Amino acid sequence: MTVANKLTLLRLALVPGFMVFMFFDNFWTRVAALLIFIGASITDWYDGKIARATGTVTVIGTFLDPLVDKMLIAAALVGFVELASCISVHGWWS
Repeated sequence: MTVANKLTLLRLALVPGFMVFMFFDNFWTRVAALLIFIGASITDWYDGKIARATGTVTVIGTFLDPLVDKMLIAAALVGFVELASCISVHGWWS
């Protein structure tokens, strides 16, 4: 298990946390979701940089990294769609 793979697995673990904080209707939970998303995005950049710099590119890493990236982006998309529907139901855009 390389450092880059551990960062990828950390990003995978952050996806449900992002979703949980995104669905609470509170300003501070949304800020926490934003910070989790930023942290997960930073680990994406670092895991690729570390894997290439140390020459530890693995088969599982090349499979998991894009998969986890898509999961994070899909979670954000679902979260923002749900957020927009909650805002329109509550009448905040009227």
